[in-house]
Amino acid sequence: MSVMFLTRPKYDPDQERELHLDFLRSLTTQQRFEMMEGCGRAILRALIKSGHIKPCETVKRPLK
Repeated sequence: MSVMFLTRPKYDPDQERELHLDFLRSLTTQQRFEMMEGCGRAILRALIKSGHIKPCETVKRPLK
């Protein structure tokens, strides 16, 4: 099986930004929100795994 990659002779950040914006414009609002939620969950999992954040926990404190 052969895999083909798109190669460009020169890196152009403006062209890459436009490519990403075109992709985002092609999505529906629902798809954009689902993508954002998925990315947020992935970031949270990575932070928890690396020990930077603890998962949510319930703390019961006495009333003053």
